[in-house]
Amino acid sequence: HKTLIMARASRVLCFGALLSGSAAFTSGNRALMGRGGTQRQGPTAADHSRTRRDMSSTGEDSWVEALREAEGKDIKKDFFASSKFGGAEDPARAANRLLLEWLLENGVYISEASSWGEAPHPLGLSTETYDENNDNEASGRGLIARKPINEGDRLFSIPVPLCLTKPMAREVLGKRAIPASTSDYIAIALLLMNERYVKGDSSFWWPYINILPETVEVNPSYTWSGEELALLEGSPCIKATESMQAKLRREYAYLLSEGAFALDPSKFPGVDQEGQEGQGPFCFKHFEWAFTMLFSRAIRLEKLSSGDGVALVPYADLINHSPFSTAYISARQGEKSWFGDEPDEVVVYADRAFKKMEQVFISYGQKSNAELLLLYGFALERNPFNSVEVSFGLARDEEDDPDGFLYEAKRAILTEGGLDPNNLAFPLYNDRYPNELLETLRLLVLRTEDVTKTSANGSKERSDPSKIRLTKALNSENEALVYEAIVEACFVALERYPTTEEEDTLLMADRSMFTSLPVNARNAIRLRRTEKRLLFRTIASAERRLVEVKGGLTEQEEKKPWLDPKTRFEGIVDEIGVELK
Repeated sequence: HKTLIMARASRVLCFGALLSGSAAFTSGNRALMGRGGTQRQGPTAADHSRTRRDMSSTGEDSWVEALREAEGKDIKKDFFASSKFGGAEDPARAANRLLLEWLLENGVYISEASSWGEAPHPLGLSTETYDENNDNEASGRGLIARKPINEGDRLFSIPVPLCLTKPMAREVLGKRAIPASTSDYIAIALLLMNERYVKGDSSFWWPYINILPETVEVNPSYTWSGEELALLEGSPCIKATESMQAKLRREYAYLLSEGAFALDPSKFPGVDQEGQEGQGPFCFKHFEWAFTMLFSRAIRLEKLSSGDGVALVPYADLINHSPFSTAYISARQGEKSWFGDEPDEVVVYADRAFKKMEQVFISYGQKSNAELLLLYGFALERNPFNSVEVSFGLARDEEDDPDGFLYEAKRAILTEGGLDPNNLAFPLYNDRYPNELLETLRLLVLRTEDVTKTSANGSKERSDPSKIRLTKALNSENEALVYEAIVEACFVALERYPTTEEEDTLLMADRSMFTSLPVNARNAIRLRRTEKRLLFRTIASAERRLVEVKGGLTEQEEKKPWLDPKTRFEGIVDEIGVELK
């Protein structure tokens, strides 16, 4: 694989001094933990106190000093001499050094010195980071600015042949074991297991694999024990967690019966037999670890020469997450020339300016705390993209709908739309209701009078409910029922939690007690408290809207929707027979 990377290697003139691992780093105002590092079974209260005391006494000076100590030194030559362990290299720093050397050898420009067409590499790799905006939780490795960075600066680029991808899995494990129909995630998981548990330190990717955390250090909720999951009681996250657990079990069973393990058994030693879990290279425990790495670190790359795909991108996946960042990892195709084609690259640009020693972040996407806990193993106290699901179901009002006409019509509409009439779940956000929620509720609370028309001769007849446009308020009574349903659903959701929002807040306010809890317990409390707060916020918002609705809508909003004159566009659409969806 090394020969694949040499197209860029000629650009690299010198390695320079790179911060290969320092003591705990606490970022500036936007520090948020993420997948770049690991979450350990949390520091004790004393650890947090000591960290804050050290920071307050030294401020940024200690970090400037740490960088200064690295300046002008060749890591390969002087690393052991600068160790604080009496000549024995700190394992975490040693792992960092091996990763950086491997990147350098394979064409990644990480020198602090400028070169032809290359600016100095602006980042340093910190062995440990803390998130001061999230109770100083340990967030493992992270990348920090070793010099001021401007908005729009290119932070680094990684050649795609360095990444773990499905095409690479098919090359290493064979196309018989990994047919084209295999999903990217399964293919990369099998490649990762092979490189770690079969090849070990002889693997081409070993310097990268060697810094990957263990499952317990990431702690996504689908790896939690039953006792730990009980801390999430009442949260929709439990259902998602159980679904993920079942999904992984099904995928492993498929590999055993019809997938790669059955197609080419010689390539996959040490699989679990039915009803037994072992410690072989391809056991379920290692399968779960591989997926923990994928869910928390994999990136979907678009516009590659070979098409879109998923990849594990060494070094890039060390950048931690901030929901306030607008930076994303992206890909670009390599340049083609008479002198040879360059490989496709993964590139990252700064979304804003960063000060020296400030931690650099990207966004993993607009994810709720439930998604973050399920896939990345953490929940945030401040998450502008947080959401919580509430559920509704279709019920028949025998008094209003004695013959069941309206009930059956509603059921047919929901079913044709791909919805389960008995389990209609919608997310609630900090600042809005989904349009789908409002439209569905307008249908659910529809009454007979809403679909009854009076003809010119005074007779009454029912219209087809499927013809009603639900994208706007039907009338005051219907819209009031919609917001009453939202309020009721939120109260029902709150009753499912065994603790109140006030109790969770008091628990978190006791810093000594809270920081002494295991990390999974702390994240569970954060998750359920933020969900309860969002539900209460929704109740307040819906009740305000309810007062407005009962105060009267405009005359235009009061009109029966089937009596609204069609727009010219709608008339043309009807004439040509086009169905709008």
